[in-house]
Amino acid sequence: MRSLELLSRTSARFVLVASSVALAGFAAISVAGCPDPAGAFEEFGERYDEANPSTTTTSTGPGTCPLPEAGAADGQYLFSLSSNLSPGTPFTLLATMTSTASGDGLSVDLVMQPLAKTDRKTPTGSALPAFTGLAVAADGSFEWDLGEVTFPGTANPISDSEVVATVQLQGSLCDSEPAASGSHAGFICGTATGLVTKPLTDFDLKGSNFTMQLVEGGVIPDALINCNKGAADPL
Repeated sequence: MRSLELLSRTSARFVLVASSVALAGFAAISVAGCPDPAGAFEEFGERYDEANPSTTTTSTGPGTCPLPEAGAADGQYLFSLSSNLSPGTPFTLLATMTSTASGDGLSVDLVMQPLAKTDRKTPTGSALPAFTGLAVAADGSFEWDLGEVTFPGTANPISDSEVVATVQLQGSLCDSEPAASGSHAGFICGTATGLVTKPLTDFDLKGSNFTMQLVEGGVIPDALINCNKGAADPL
């Protein structure tokens, strides 16, 4: 009888120990088999980014650069406005720029003459009203609000319709070193925003670009449509 009691106690201890070991093993397996979801997701994201590097480019916007002295950047420029509706076919104008010192920056005046869409060189229609007192900051950056402008149908590369739109320009006017946006001496560029109200109704120009290329020797250059110096579509 005593032997049977002793065997029963020993069996109970064995079952208890075995159960404890099994529970501990299950807990260990559970921890090892169920890692932190957030950590695993981050690791997957890192591995994916390494295997699939992004090719998306974003606009840098106006960048700091040495500001030219007053009058140094004056001259005629081919102004190209590349709309988000048809980026490869820009509106082109011949712009005459003059600048004067203003505080630690510049004050710029622009006179702009639309050019024919057929060759991007021949004046067409009336000149836009003069834009005066456009401010350039000491770091070369600017945000110019041109207000409402009208382009004649003969200057509209998308259709034959007259275009009425508000236009704002964000860019940099630099001396010699290029800004982060791509501007440098003789080449001014940036982004354009605004709303077209004719012939479309409140069409948003966000995502549009502009460039200004110095006209040298009286020769109007081929139009470039963005800060990367992408070429306009052939005529």
